[in-house]
Amino acid sequence: MSVRNNTRTSMKYIFSYLFFLFTINVSAQIDGITRVRMDTTMAFSGLEILDSVVQDKRIVLTGENHQFNVTNNVLKFNLILYLYEKGFRYFVLEFGQGIGYLANQYVTEGDEEAIDILDAGTPDYVPNYLSDLLFPLREFNKDKAPEDQVKIVGADLTRYPIYSLRAMARIIQQSNCEKDLALFYEDINVVASARPTNDRLGFTGRIQNLEDFDIKAGFKSYQNRLFELSVRNLISDFYKDTIRFERALGHDYADFKFLLDELKTTVEWYKRDNVVIQSHIDRERHLEKRILGI
Repeated sequence: MSVRNNTRTSMKYIFSYLFFLFTINVSAQIDGITRVRMDTTMAFSGLEILDSVVQDKRIVLTGENHQFNVTNNVLKFNLILYLYEKGFRYFVLEFGQGIGYLANQYVTEGDEEAIDILDAGTPDYVPNYLSDLLFPLREFNKDKAPEDQVKIVGADLTRYPIYSLRAMARIIQQSNCEKDLALFYEDINVVASARPTNDRLGFTGRIQNLEDFDIKAGFKSYQNRLFELSVRNLISDFYKDTIRFERALGHDYADFKFLLDELKTTVEWYKRDNVVIQSHIDRERHLEKRILGI
């Protein structure tokens, strides 16, 4: 999602359901549709045909198509640049807060470890379209004041919990409070080493790939009962002594707590084999709440 300000109280947003990105020079032409030039620079043209559509909008949904990733992602990046000029500043992903947090850390702060954590979930031979999008967004952001940067939000339930767990471990490291939260820090690193397979126990060495970005995978991590119970135990440990975490984490406490709260919301939502249509209606309501809360 991207966002813009007309006044201090008026913002616009982009909401997108994709993994994106940019790569080679491309152009698209369909009979009866205006030609839009797409490239990997910060230049774009042809999108003025959308002026009358987006002029009074606060949220723009871009749709979802996984068949033409390269071409779609170039167009997505061009669209972000176009909407930025219209005042949009937030780019919303249909991923959970863990991925959203790490992606935002990279595009706003240039946090290389955050992008490394995201890339750790994708085998070397599989393109990571999300990371591919983040690289040009970082270039676009890096010389801008914080209030003028494109920011990223993960609005979905925590579908890929490994990234939230690793993001929280990263926050503990950055806050230099590994000793203050020693037992929790050890536990979260162990749980974050889980792999999304049918392995009897579900845990492995940390050098192995974690989770992929297969949209068909659903909420597969929680299908491992040991993993689910381990996450629930981490949540319980946190809420037993939130004051200790707040003192140890300082200004990073809010981000840490929100990551954990979103995990809590997801495990409470997840009904194992009983995740039905009504459950996904609740998931859509969660998306709506997150978007409207920006």
